[in-house]
Amino acid sequence: MLPWLTASASAGVGFGTAGFQSTYFGVSSEDSHLFPSLAGRSYEPGGGLTDIRLLLGGLVHLSQSWHVVVGARWQRLVGGAADSPLVRVRGNATQWMLGSGLVYTWR
Repeated sequence: MLPWLTASASAGVGFGTAGFQSTYFGVSSEDSHLFPSLAGRSYEPGGGLTDIRLLLGGLVHLSQSWHVVVGARWQRLVGGAADSPLVRVRGNATQWMLGSGLVYTWR
């Protein structure tokens, strides 16, 4: 196809232990006052599926040594992660990440 371009696409899912989910999506009883809907209770999501994701990437070969890399990732939080007050009240269950870089390879 195009010898100066390498492209990729993939899909995946994320899993987290109960400890991971609690660290990133949980709300302690001490912090529950920040979320009136919790009525003073903590929020402790269990372990399991955290997200589904799609990734697109490209590598443009400028020369044998120099390359430009670009990528995009879309992910949708699900389950306990999506139900977290941190996500429902202060965040968004749909997440985007974009990145780029310049790469040099020694030959």
